[in-house]
Amino acid sequence: MKYFTLLLLLYTYTLCAQNKRENFSIDPSEQTVPGSLYNSIEFKDLRRDTTYLGVVQVGLMNAKARVVAKNPLQEQFNVLMASLAGSDAKQGKLLLTFRRFTFMERTTATKETGFFFVRADLYESNNDEYRWISTLDTIVQFNAMDVTQKLLRKGENLITSFLKENLTKTPSSPRAYSLHETSRIDSIQKSDLAVYTTTQFTPGLYPTYESFRDQKPTITDFRTEEKKNSLKAVFIPVNETGGLKKIDPDDYYAVVHNNTTYVATKAGYYPLEKIGEDFYYTGIIKSFRAGTAMMFGLLTAVIIGPKKDPTQFRMDHINGSFLYNGRVKDDDD
Repeated sequence: MKYFTLLLLLYTYTLCAQNKRENFSIDPSEQTVPGSLYNSIEFKDLRRDTTYLGVVQVGLMNAKARVVAKNPLQEQFNVLMASLAGSDAKQGKLLLTFRRFTFMERTTATKETGFFFVRADLYESNNDEYRWISTLDTIVQFNAMDVTQKLLRKGENLITSFLKENLTKTPSSPRAYSLHETSRIDSIQKSDLAVYTTTQFTPGLYPTYESFRDQKPTITDFRTEEKKNSLKAVFIPVNETGGLKKIDPDDYYAVVHNNTTYVATKAGYYPLEKIGEDFYYTGIIKSFRAGTAMMFGLLTAVIIGPKKDPTQFRMDHINGSFLYNGRVKDDDD
């Protein structure tokens, strides 16, 4: 299973960064955008926790510090927009929303690694109707001896470039949303996906999130080995005489068998459960060594822990990655 975005490291750092602060700011642009269709912007932060923008490490001792906006983000975007819109700018209005906007750092003996996660949507605002223009959905990762300021500037530059590139663009979709609907865009997107709307999952093996999302398994003829009501192994035919081959679960995204859906991972198969409008599974974290994994073509942190703690993960509906959702407490906690 190759899609993991475990933000356990960020969660741990946040607990240690309650007192120190590092300011994030967006400077005005030195150049205007000729022919801008817009000259004003509205901002909405849709993240679950809007009080901070991540955690970085500051000082010689690499103390953890919460990243906070130097000034309210709406004020910063107003200033940025005023600097981008030239004298020939039209009177259009934009809506910018953040679904994800997080800075994070990891330190080893020889280097620091910075991560920046962002998912932002841009809409044209017209008479209380909002039409989608573009989405910025990416992860930045780089190494340096001291990454903090470079990391914050990379985040700033990405957002500024995102706005610049879209100031001369009209909406990409004719569909209009209300302001309330833009804040529920995750729910609206899920309502268009087969995996979120079906009441009966199609039995089979799914090699990718896309195949699982669309409920189109590539293999439906397979055998299983089960123990104590748990899926232990999956086998597929290799010839017409009944020969079977055990699959590597890391080559698959999910397995649906006997009305149960399993997430396929290197550590085994874990039942996937729908709670509300989201999918979750509870798995095991094995070590605290941080590595890297591919996520829709971009690198992100994979945090694996030394204690075998049951941990819950939530499925991202856009790319199928799994986000850390918290440790599952046992009776000894």
